[in-house]
Amino acid sequence: LFCLVRNISSTGVQLRIYARPQADADAALRVSDEPSIAGRIVWIDGDMAGMAFAEELDSSTLLRVRQKLTPNRRRGTPRVAVRATATI
Repeated sequence: LFCLVRNISSTGVQLRIYARPQADADAALRVSDEPSIAGRIVWIDGDMAGMAFAEELDSSTLLRVRQKLTPNRRRGTPRVAVRATATI
């Protein structure tokens, strides 16, 4: 299901949902090119739902996922000033 991540921690995530999932169902969260994170839908309230992760996320995974969720994420490589001639 398509959803919007509202809050995320090492143990779970709060989601804004656009289609109603089944409560107490297995689920997986996929953010960008990260591997899927297995979990379970633990609550639903209107257009919000909570998912508990099957395993606690380690700090480096949580940091990477949070960075990919922020709208103004920084580029992975630094900018470098270059003077060069080009033909197009």
